[in-house]
Amino acid sequence: MGRSFRCLNWLPALASVLVFSAAAQPSAAPSSNLPTAREINSVMKDLSEITGYKIHKQLPFQMITRDQVNQFLKEQIRQTVKPEEIRAEEVTLKKFGFVPQDFDLQKTTIDLLTEQAAAFYDFHRKKLFISDWAAENMREEALVHELGHALADQNFPIQKFLGKNSDDSEESLARETVVEGQASWLMIEYAVRRYG
Repeated sequence: MGRSFRCLNWLPALASVLVFSAAAQPSAAPSSNLPTAREINSVMKDLSEITGYKIHKQLPFQMITRDQVNQFLKEQIRQTVKPEEIRAEEVTLKKFGFVPQDFDLQKTTIDLLTEQAAAFYDFHRKKLFISDWAAENMREEALVHELGHALADQNFPIQKFLGKNSDDSEESLARETVVEGQASWLMIEYAVRRYG
């Protein structure tokens, strides 16, 4: 995940790592069935036809637990966000009265994103992770979105694009928006073609 978190935009950037909150989807029973390589290859093929991007290699993937997602997010924040940035945002929220004085921004964000995770593509490891607790319908949509990232990453240096060093938070956010927007558009186009 080549995210470049900057002050006042690390929270939305981190949220973009994990897609499709359970609250936004109709509830369904969680499914522990990991998609097969054949199913993933089929979706990748469809996305390749839509975009014209080539599939250069088989995408590795694995199931991931809540605890593993939680640890992953903690590590992402530790590596990419300066503690003073988190503290500054937390203090700002408290000063304006948006949150109570005992509010812990980092913990709340990690807990929220852990619960909302359905799937994510790790740009560093070039690997797809699929939650073992998400409802099947939620996971399916997230899977298409994340496979869109994986396909783009096989054709363009996405990690390098996202990781460009810049003190300009708007530039970082714009880069993340391009990557997320492309995957979101692709997810919608995939659904439109699939369901007519």
